[in-house]
Amino acid sequence: MSDPHAPADEEEALRCPSCDGWQQAGFVAVSEGLLWLRNAEGPSDFAEAIPGTSAILKANRLPAWRCQRCELVTMRVGRDPRRRRATRKKTRLLETAFHEI
Repeated sequence: MSDPHAPADEEEALRCPSCDGWQQAGFVAVSEGLLWLRNAEGPSDFAEAIPGTSAILKANRLPAWRCQRCELVTMRVGRDPRRRRATRKKTRLLETAFHEI
């Protein structure tokens, strides 16, 4: 049974982990990259660059979802697993076609 309040594209829809409302799909533009810090305050002994977030010529657009009520943003970093599966499938098809020649 589908939710009448869900966004039109339910495959891309996410619920807010805080209020369980529907989040709005969009993108976060990032050019300098994102860093993961273990401590919010004070000196951080370790800053980890998050792969797939830095860009050279133009800003990356990371898939993201936001809850305006909770002011919470959820984003996907790195490669989209659905795209990865599609790439593997395409590679297998090309390999099969090559071997059949």
